[in-house]
Amino acid sequence: MPQSQQLTIEQAISMAKKAVKQGNTALALELYNAVLQNQPNHPVAKEAVRKIQNGLPHNQSTQVEITNPPQDQINALINLYHSGQMVETEQLCRDLLKIYPQSLDTINVLGAALQGQGKLQEAVASYNKVIQIKPDYAEAYNNRGNALKDLGQLDEAVTSYSKAIQIRPDYAEAYYNRGIALQNLGQVEEAVASYNQAIQIRPDYAEAYSNCGVALQNLGQVDEAVASYNQAIQIRPDYAEACYNRGNALQEQGQLDEAVASYNQAIQIEPDYAEAYYNRGIALKDLEQLQEAVASYNQAIQIRSDFAEAYSNRGIALQDLGQLHEAVMSYNKAIQLKPDYAEAYYNRGNALKVLGQLHEAVASCDKSIQIRPDFAEAYYNRGNALQDLGQLDEALASYNQ
Repeated sequence: MPQSQQLTIEQAISMAKKAVKQGNTALALELYNAVLQNQPNHPVAKEAVRKIQNGLPHNQSTQVEITNPPQDQINALINLYHSGQMVETEQLCRDLLKIYPQSLDTINVLGAALQGQGKLQEAVASYNKVIQIKPDYAEAYNNRGNALKDLGQLDEAVTSYSKAIQIRPDYAEAYYNRGIALQNLGQVEEAVASYNQAIQIRPDYAEAYSNCGVALQNLGQVDEAVASYNQAIQIRPDYAEACYNRGNALQEQGQLDEAVASYNQAIQIEPDYAEAYYNRGIALKDLEQLQEAVASYNQAIQIRSDFAEAYSNRGIALQDLGQLHEAVMSYNKAIQLKPDYAEAYYNRGNALKVLGQLHEAVASCDKSIQIRPDFAEAYYNRGNALQDLGQLDEALASYNQ
């Protein structure tokens, strides 16, 4: 309402009250809505809107209900959502829906706000309501797919994304989201195809290139994966996850120096990227840069104190450096964090054997085998420890296993 933008809140409230007395409820609602745009929780305006709505005759109420809020109110609602204030967004949506119960934009934003709070079933119900009112609303199908994906209902999510695409064949985000759901279902080739369709529509879609790279890597197409990561990074040079994923692919190819450089790039962009420090440590160890590997594992642990794998791999590097007691302590920490960590028990057994603590080495290998009965290396190393203890029959039995 052009005039109300020049009014103070007090003036708008005063005019709205006069409009109610004169029987002009439409003007009153417009004025109160203008107030709520600036102060979504204004108690007088909220209560007045509720009273007006409750007092409208059925035919007049219907006429008001089928309209959307003014565009400036919709914009304010969307801005509130994008500011991350999900609870406040939900409340404002519900207030608006008392007046405009069939406002598609408001119901759609409500679904997104509910989803942002983890209220996924409610979010799905909200999107279903949008679809019921407007069956060709592609965005609602896409958003419903996201909520279903978060609920773990992946087949249903794929169906919802596909419906969005059927309505809007150029809907890049729906192809991308469908790719994620397909990838989570293990349908990796279909996921690659969906990512490629998103990229065809939006050639600057960095996230689609990066996720496509992960899918290609899972298919064993590592060269193509690296090319896809490179494309993502070219579009978004600050894309830490793509740099990290590229590092993993390069490491898989045996290009260890290049992998370290890619992990470094990820860390430079995102200094608290624990997994990048960890995987860099693995590459550095494979390059026999053991001190640097230990330092990288230490940084991963500093960021994530519960990172059991980093403690275990640090133990391996320390063991290779001859720091056996420190290695055993690192394995112990990994086991404390992850009591079913067969590899950590196995590695600790190796270190204990070298330290001459043979009974403890056998016990550690036993624990590893208990967790993983098919752990051939653990049987073999247990056999070595038993042999050193002079228990030759038991050692032979362990080798045979």
